[in-house]
Amino acid sequence: AFQSVIRTCVRCQQWRWVLLLVEQVLADDMPADIHLYTAAIQACQQYGQWKLALRLLDDMRARNIPPTTKAYNAAIGACGAAQQCLMAAELLEDMHRKGVRPNRSSYRPALYSCELMGQWALAHKLLKGMLRHF
Repeated sequence: AFQSVIRTCVRCQQWRWVLLLVEQVLADDMPADIHLYTAAIQACQQYGQWKLALRLLDDMRARNIPPTTKAYNAAIGACGAAQQCLMAAELLEDMHRKGVRPNRSSYRPALYSCELMGQWALAHKLLKGMLRHF
């Protein structure tokens, strides 16, 4: 029941409610799946909650739910929006280590945050990595 409500909230872009419902599901130790986590991480992206997005990724792994490209992209987006370019770059590296294939949307927020923070060397490194994979 919670998951259908969460999906509805995602469709309606009610990110605050998504986070509240996911917190309730996790607090009550109810079953969670990739869709629940991805919705929660997307909500974190919308609200700039990058630390919570990272905790949710860690929680996924602890529950043996491997993060998808979509989940990583949302976490990278949350980090990028918060100008956490080093963390966004680290998530891209983690994707490669875990065998999760990044796409162009994976790199965009990381590169943008590098631009905002003046991290040109890191941006160059990310661009080289992106060109290697596409």
